[in-house]
Amino acid sequence: MTIASMINSSGHLINHERPTETVTDYGSTERTWGVVGLMIKVWVQPASRFEIERYANLSLKVTHRVYVGEDMHVRIGDRLEFEGRKLLVHGVANVAERNELYLVDAEETVADD
Repeated sequence: MTIASMINSSGHLINHERPTETVTDYGSTERTWGVVGLMIKVWVQPASRFEIERYANLSLKVTHRVYVGEDMHVRIGDRLEFEGRKLLVHGVANVAERNELYLVDAEETVADD
């Protein structure tokens, strides 16, 4: 089974969100999340030990790897919503620069901001 067929058959759907920071009337910043994409087919897996250690060397925590078969224009700092869980994006790779498979490494967070 190819990665593309796994993505299409996995049944995993995500919503893609991007943060916007605004300054309140009192001078503090407030972050809101705007929707970039809805119901995008992906394949979500727990991060491998190798990925967890690689990001730990950068003082980052990664809990999941998301396989995407299309260019979602995801950026570091974006958030993916998956089955009610929030995944903060720490890394994005276009495999072999072929625009066919993207790997997104993310950390599951509990906060809504």
